[in-house]
Amino acid sequence: MWAGISKHRVTKICIFEDIMEASLYCSILESTLIPFLCDTLPNHRFMQDNDPKHTSRVAKAFFQENEINWWLTPQISTP
Repeated sequence: MWAGISKHRVTKICIFEDIMEASLYCSILESTLIPFLCDTLPNHRFMQDNDPKHTSRVAKAFFQENEINWWLTPQISTP
């Protein structure tokens, strides 16, 4: 399951059965996040964790192509 939240509204929920990898992740964002941003938050900051599919070359290209203002979060290292 994937969904997004903001202080204004929530995105549609996407339920899927496959293993989520970068291409599926981008497909989900295209059908849920992009319409949400266009309708609700044209001036946005998109935050997510540092899961490899979120920071992949495919995802970064998707963010750039779709003008998603991705806010890079620093990785947390543990001792």
